[in-house]
Amino acid sequence: MKTIILDVGNTFVKATLFNGDTVEKSEHFRHSDIPLFQHFLEEHPADRGAYAVVGHISGALQKVINGSKTKLHLITVSDIPETVIENRYSTPHTLGIDRIAAIIGAKSLSPGEENIMVIDVGTCITLDLTVGNAYLGGNISPGINMRLRAMHAYTKSLPKVFAEGDVPELGTSTETAMRSGVLRGVSYEIEGTISYFQKKFSNLKVYLTGGGAKELHISNNIRTFADDFLVERGINEILNNLH
Repeated sequence: MKTIILDVGNTFVKATLFNGDTVEKSEHFRHSDIPLFQHFLEEHPADRGAYAVVGHISGALQKVINGSKTKLHLITVSDIPETVIENRYSTPHTLGIDRIAAIIGAKSLSPGEENIMVIDVGTCITLDLTVGNAYLGGNISPGINMRLRAMHAYTKSLPKVFAEGDVPELGTSTETAMRSGVLRGVSYEIEGTISYFQKKFSNLKVYLTGGGAKELHISNNIRTFADDFLVERGINEILNNLH
């Protein structure tokens, strides 16, 4: 069975075609790339489909989704059955579907694994934890680019620096000092968080995802698993349990 899954973020739409549980094709589109996005949907009709929205969706984008050859179901946090995951978040109406979907996606890759953490390094860095079948919640902190931009925006002398480039242990210029401070600081932050929760919960399996994850310098002593499609896998799994 072929399934189209759309992850509608604040800036991009990630369109992923699954053949069963296998990713067959995936592309990113800006919200303004309406013709390209529409072409993708027309060229890849599927047996079923679903989409989830984080943030705002324009009327033009919604119109394309509504007019798709594949009927696309909107998935929200309230649609998730407790058989899939028990949501213990105290304000579920404020929980981004991407966060809990990523946990569900990780669980689908780890049948029989009880304790799972997902760290998504994107615009913000989110950490989410499930113990058994219970989603306990997580933390949110500024992402890599947000930290770099903040230093430039809130000071008079620090330049605009990007994540790409040299990341020495100690910066030897203002640019490398800022980049290393952020990238290595984020890496140490994540390592410390993983170590803390691994002591608290036995057999904790940790997944790293998000575009910024590739920029990190995580110690080889910290074992993590990488997957770029956790949110999409999670939405697919939710869809599996709605029928």
